[in-house]
Amino acid sequence: MKEVRENKEKREREKDLYDYVTKIIIIGESNVGKTNILSMYCKGEFNDSFKSTLGVEFSIKNIIVKDLNLRMQIWDTAGQERFRSVTNVFYKNSTGAFIVFDITRFSSFSAIDKWIKDLKDVAGEKICIILIGNKSDLEEHRAVSKEEALNKASQYSKYKIKLKIQ
Repeated sequence: MKEVRENKEKREREKDLYDYVTKIIIIGESNVGKTNILSMYCKGEFNDSFKSTLGVEFSIKNIIVKDLNLRMQIWDTAGQERFRSVTNVFYKNSTGAFIVFDITRFSSFSAIDKWIKDLKDVAGEKICIILIGNKSDLEEHRAVSKEEALNKASQYSKYKIKLKIQ
């Protein structure tokens, strides 16, 4: 009981430090680069050796936008089918989602609609979705055209952004 009270007190102190605390999840098929996106964004680190995420990993990124102090809890989920029932639980209370596909693997792109359906079933229709085509350094092996990716993105968002995390 003491541990529950301490966690609640910690969350209350956290609310005082930040204007907004949000939960974002990263989802997509296995081996599309979700963990490296998280690592690059939160820690500035890239690891080119492949290691499957088992279940869920989590990082925090604090940013300031228009004088607001934001804390993002970013959850990296496993893409393998065998973890789907476990990772779906983490969709709950998410305000945003990065859905990642590998531009060199059309099958990862084809699975986007399934990921979005599963996400909206749990998190609701209002969740903010950002579609990320990853591995642009492998352009010569591209299997998903830029036009296909933009058309898919326009189905789920009115915004189009191109970003490169270095």
